Amino acid sequence: MSDIYTVKRDGMRLDQVARETLGTWTDGIVETILGLNPGLADWPAVLPVGTRIVLPPRPATAPARRTVARIWGDA
Repeated sequence: MSDIYTVKRDGMRLDQVARETLGTWTDGIVETILGLNPGLADWPAVLPVGTRIVLPPRPATAPARRTVARIWGDA
């Protein structure tokens, strides 16, 4: 089942929406969103507030996260 997301803040881009709602913006997820929303690619990069976007289901597995070395130790 697909969810519908409504842009609520100024300055949101599609990759940011994907990351916030689906946990990733890689592995073709942005392209999948564009496929579900004909005409969305014609919109400006910064989406207007109130834009409604059909989202695919959240990926079953979380994307792999890289370990980052910290100079001052783990927080």
